[in-house]
Amino acid sequence: MTEKEEEQLYLWIEKQKDDRLSDDEAKALEQLILNDEEARSIYMDITSFDAMLFEQGIESVDEPLKDNSVIYYKAALFAVAALLLITFIFPKSSDPQVKTIATLVKTEECIWANSSLPTSAGSKLTSGNFNLVEGLATVKFESGVEMIIEAPAEVELIDSMNCLIKHGTVLAEVPDGAQGFTIDTPKAKAIDHGTKFVVSYNKKSEKSLVEVIDGEVEVKANGENESKRFFAGNSAMVSDDKLRSIEIQQELNLGTDNKKKTEKRLRISTAVGRGMDQAIDFSKKIKNKHVSLLTVKNALNELKRKSYIKFDIAGLKANFVKDVKLKLNFIPTGYGKTYYLPETATFEVYGLTDESLDNWTESSLSWKNAPANVDQADKLDSRKVVKVGDFSFNRSVQRKTVMINGADLHDFIKADTNDLVTFIIIRKSGEHHKDGYVHGFASKEHPVNLPPTLVFEVEE
Repeated sequence: MTEKEEEQLYLWIEKQKDDRLSDDEAKALEQLILNDEEARSIYMDITSFDAMLFEQGIESVDEPLKDNSVIYYKAALFAVAALLLITFIFPKSSDPQVKTIATLVKTEECIWANSSLPTSAGSKLTSGNFNLVEGLATVKFESGVEMIIEAPAEVELIDSMNCLIKHGTVLAEVPDGAQGFTIDTPKAKAIDHGTKFVVSYNKKSEKSLVEVIDGEVEVKANGENESKRFFAGNSAMVSDDKLRSIEIQQELNLGTDNKKKTEKRLRISTAVGRGMDQAIDFSKKIKNKHVSLLTVKNALNELKRKSYIKFDIAGLKANFVKDVKLKLNFIPTGYGKTYYLPETATFEVYGLTDESLDNWTESSLSWKNAPANVDQADKLDSRKVVKVGDFSFNRSVQRKTVMINGADLHDFIKADTNDLVTFIIIRKSGEHHKDGYVHGFASKEHPVNLPPTLVFEVEE
């Protein structure tokens, strides 16, 4: 950053605090923070300081910046930093019981709001609140439990064996000796029995979701007396103070003679059965290994990318399917610059009609052997695929959940004969520069975000 750009950044931040920032200035500030690491660091420092000042009951400087604004603000920040350092190193004597319960071991592209806890990597943590606006934060409790918080999220750390999710998603990995670690939401409780699991809570819908990746988790709805245990591959939802299983084995029990009641909605992700997901690129930079991000990029050079996802729909009775949607969770990749893209990023999704090619594997998939692939980044072999949907969003958007549905997708699923369906995702919009942004969405290997998922509406 130049000195002039730095001064402009400080002025924009001041305007933002006072709600004096115009729409154009807000967009410019967002782009600067997203694309310049130094600007992002300054922004995070200032917002973190303001949040901690608020928690300490100290008023921040609110007089508009004038001449020598950068020097003035830096001096203010230095003074605040010293004050906060003293505050956190020497806790108030009126609270002698302050105890470290965890460490913030890692932060990834984090932007924080009003948090009562320190937000710098390596910080020792007591009981308190995190409010994460952007990024991923990894917390390691004194009990040995490691927890990843995904933005946006509000999480309260209670002690080394307990936390409360007020909104958002966390992934917890519990080692031997820390069994009993508990994650609460306002509506439910998840108690570990030696496992790795994800807990989400939506404060608008008031729904809690617990997904067991490995091991065993006990789940209890606050409105019920009994709890239930869930195992790897199964999930539980608490809605309206009631606990219900969303295990796939239950939901596939359709059309049988006993006519059992089942859920109206069935989810099958790439993590189920023979499901797979993998990205390919022309440059061979993506090695044949498990990747947490599935990437797409439309470039004229060797950086072009496409992504393949496969679902195991064995047991699904197509005549019971009323509707189907394909869900993808786009998240920041950190690769390239968004301002090299057209204002709107457009994508297309294709279904592989040549079922003899559904036997591809993650370990062997490459640009040369991927089903229906051609050398052009925005095209496929039209003889082997059918378009099932498309979507678009502004180039500045890096985090978004998209849902593809419609008759083309439904017809493609109904036409399947081998219980495997493969989809290929490409980006149609190109870029103005070789360093254009690489879009990416979560794979089944991502530690927090949900993988590609088919959501079926089925008849009872």
